[in-house]
This record gives sequence, structure tokens and C-alpha cells, in this order.
Amino acid sequence: MRFQLAVTKLVRRARRLQRISHVRIDSQPFITLQLSFKDERDHARPRSISQNRFSTSESKEYVFNDVANCTLQNILDSIEALIDKERLDMDISLETGVLTIDCGENGVFVLNKQTPNRQIWLASPVSGPFRYNYTPSGEWLSTRDDYSLQSRLKYELESIYKLEVNF
Repeated sequence: MRFQLAVTKLVRRARRLQRISHVRIDSQPFITLQLSFKDERDHARPRSISQNRFSTSESKEYVFNDVANCTLQNILDSIEALIDKERLDMDISLETGVLTIDCGENGVFVLNKQTPNRQIWLASPVSGPFRYNYTPSGEWLSTRDDYSLQSRLKYELESIYKLEVNF
């Protein structure tokens, strides 16, 4: 768990500084995270962090958690940037795998990880509850229709705020 927190903090900080050019995570036979940094001193030289204490099933859960955390963090970062840019009356927070987007009188979106099911769940004030599975193509697709998580959030937030939202 300490390794996961350290990696998540490292990736988050480097992304905010816009210094990561590539992220690669391998889970077999042990967890390996490879980051390439955009830095004139490093000349985009890859650096690796690895940990071999996890079994295969733990590795799969770890990879799910990493991908889900990254997705939630990217949504958080995008919406925080939008709030700052457009000075929106919106509150957003991410705590222990639960992302809450409070749109005031328009309702609250809640996204949360469901680790046992390997899903992200969305509770939307616009369209109701949805469950999303991660696909090999790198998208979180709804179990009910063909919308991706980001597409649905984009559409619904754009309909509420009448401005362009990008993830």
C-alpha cells in the first residue's frame, strides 16, 4: 500500500508539472512502473520503480486501483482547471476512491471505485446510476449502453454549464 501511495503521488506531481512524457505499468510477474520525464537534464531518460511483493491476484487488483485512481485524478484535475478558468460555482473533492462533484442546485455527481467488481460507479443527478468496466482499449464503458465514463460526464456537465468540458 505504501508503494501505491508513493507511485500515485509521484505520477500526480509529475503530471501537474507537465514533465511526464510516458507512463508504463506492467503487472506480471511483479509490479513495474516506468516513467519517462521531459527534462533537459535527463533527455527523456526512462526511470523505473518496481516492487515484487505482490502476488498475481494482488497485482491485478493493484493495476485496477492504479488505473481507477489515475482516471479519477485526471477527471479531478480537468474539472479543477475548468473551475479556475471559468470561475464556476462548483465544489469537487477526491477522497479514498470517491470523487464528488457538487454542482449546487444542479445536483451532485459521485464517482467511486468498486474494487471487488473492478468497476467505477457513477451516480448522476442528470441520468441516474451507471457502472463502468475498463476495456483493453483504455476506456471505461458503461454496462448499460455504449457511452464511456468521460463521454457521459462531458455531455452532462456541458448541458448544465453550457460550456466545453475536456478530459
